Amino acid sequence: MNTSENSPHADVYAGDLSATNPVSAADEPIRFFSIAADSEAGTFARIANVLNLANTAPSSVILEVREAGRLSIYVEIGGIGLGIAQSIARKLTQLTDVIRVEMGTVP
Repeated sequence: MNTSENSPHADVYAGDLSATNPVSAADEPIRFFSIAADSEAGTFARIANVLNLANTAPSSVILEVREAGRLSIYVEIGGIGLGIAQSIARKLTQLTDVIRVEMGTVP
């Protein structure tokens, strides 16, 4: 087994065993995801499931209904590298009820 297979952030469910950043999680910046999605019954559960499969827990989540039928979801996650954050963003964009995902670093 290589190091990434043992990593708590390796996405074994999707076969994403690429090497993770060897920097300590405490040294990683806080990443944010700004998500626009349809307001359906299971939308937030599907988004939370992406985080679950990536073995990450958000430090902050804000969910608001902005306009009829649309959700605005802001998520902050600390301790993940850029590669893991990009993987999460890719998986979020693949969800059918997600309209847009923006990712960045909290200043």
